[in-house]
Amino acid sequence: MKQVTSANLIPLCILRILEKYTDAQSPITQQALGEQLLREYGITCERKALGRTLRRMREELDLDIRSGRKGCWLGSRTFTDEELLLLVKLVRACGDLGEVEKSGLVDKLCSLAGINFGYQVKRQLRGREPGDVFYLTMPEEYRMAEAS
Repeated sequence: MKQVTSANLIPLCILRILEKYTDAQSPITQQALGEQLLREYGITCERKALGRTLRRMREELDLDIRSGRKGCWLGSRTFTDEELLLLVKLVRACGDLGEVEKSGLVDKLCSLAGINFGYQVKRQLRGREPGDVFYLTMPEEYRMAEAS
């Protein structure tokens, strides 16, 4: 665990948690966000303070942090899940790379999305031949939730 000592870094830590663990299908509650802050960064933050920080991040930093009944999540990313899926397919089909390099690149690409995307891709890759990439798809419920 990295110990964060400056309260000014709390928004950055929150953003990193939202990037790593959330998407429209996997929101995080303020309570779980507080627990994750403590676990990963050694930061104790009350639920109300987290709510104020999230609001300031939306309003002052213009971050696309969305909220729903089940929690909050990061609404937009550098790449859409469909774009990342295309890149994963291209990496898996590349004949110039070995399996170790392909696996490392796929892991890096999956880390650019929420944790749910990585689980979906890795689940579909399990037990497949290295060149067999065209079976990779976005599950229907995942696409529907992402569109909303």
